[in-house]
Amino acid sequence: SQALRADAEELIKYPEYDDDAAIYQDAFRLIDEGIANLSKNSVVEVQGDPIYGGNIGQWIKMGKSLKLRLLIQTRLVQDNVAAITALINEGDLILSSADDFTFQFSSINNPENENRHPWYVEGYTSSAYGFTYLSHQFMVEMLANEDPRRPFYVKRQTTSILDQSSSTDRQTTPCSQITGCTYGYVVLNQTLINQLYTSKGKEVDESFLAGIFGRDRSDPSGIPLDGSLRAAVGVYPIGGLFDDVAEPASRNKGTGAGIFPMISSEHIKFYMLEAALTLNVPLPQEPRAMFEAVIRENISKVAEFGLENDPTAIPADTSAIDSYIGLPLAAATDNYVNLFMQKYDAAATPENKLNVVLKQAWFANFGNGFEIYNAFRRTGYPNDLQQPLNRTRQFALRLPYAQDDLNFNQKVPEEVKNSAFDRDPVFWDVIKYQFP
Repeated sequence: SQALRADAEELIKYPEYDDDAAIYQDAFRLIDEGIANLSKNSVVEVQGDPIYGGNIGQWIKMGKSLKLRLLIQTRLVQDNVAAITALINEGDLILSSADDFTFQFSSINNPENENRHPWYVEGYTSSAYGFTYLSHQFMVEMLANEDPRRPFYVKRQTTSILDQSSSTDRQTTPCSQITGCTYGYVVLNQTLINQLYTSKGKEVDESFLAGIFGRDRSDPSGIPLDGSLRAAVGVYPIGGLFDDVAEPASRNKGTGAGIFPMISSEHIKFYMLEAALTLNVPLPQEPRAMFEAVIRENISKVAEFGLENDPTAIPADTSAIDSYIGLPLAAATDNYVNLFMQKYDAAATPENKLNVVLKQAWFANFGNGFEIYNAFRRTGYPNDLQQPLNRTRQFALRLPYAQDDLNFNQKVPEEVKNSAFDRDPVFWDVIKYQFP
């Protein structure tokens, strides 16, 4: 609270550190003040608003939605039931896509004014795809569940299988320098091939699986020259390419006009489901019905964005969206929703149901890692995430402090200097997750 205080009577060269719980309480105060100020009559017209175009009503919904996020975040360390219930009953939250608090990147690629999605810039604009690896668990489970979002999320780049008799090819394959991989080189993993194809009576499509090229969690096998092989982030959420055929994702293909979904209607409904399943907060509709609705809403939103932003994408109403699924979008969506509703119904307790809900949130929140990370620290769900193959530290309970500040700020307290990101959680984290 002392940082960047130009209004201070004297220069504050070394700002003191605030208690983390106090920061949250001050955030609640600021949100309430902001909502109150926006609710006043005013003759001033908001200009230059890149999110809502000056719509005050939408900013009020955003403020209340942000407050709900923080109330859910702190529900295990303070009694938030009444406050959460009041916000849900008011209904003045981000509950439709039209009110999403989303930053829209543009397709402008002027070197002096780069406004494309940063994941797109890093991945698609060089001679070979340059962004990070996608999780094998994430991609394989989307295939196993026949998730209709997969061709919008994941862009395959190759149909060729690396020759394992060649030392160069062998060293380029995932998990080439460690044992114990669950997925490894997916196209050669017979257990996965049986799961994805044989057990379903489908003909094995090796050329398709060759493009599912990512990493098992914390695979330490180095970074070979595999930029043209890695599965790339697709048209959603970065404005890349739809996965209709395997071809290079780089060389400035796509628009880069992606989005960062900061607070979406799906986020709010996942918070509401968590409140219902953990705090017995009543919802405007039965939790099971809301869960089904939020899955359908997210699939529809992803598909709509993808079909608008990649003109090569196959029209969902007339053709198959995925050579693996082989179904129109509506039918694929129904099958997928039914699968997750069966998982929800089979969950015997509210905690088990929350695990199913947050596993769906794990897929739906692609493009906003903060949501996934915070939900996992708060709940430990989904509880089936792959354990790291090569663990050097424990699970990161917080982000580390900036080393420059620790070195030069004379007001850094000893508990901050001596803190460890994998030992000292933030105040609301009562689980303090540890790898087995």
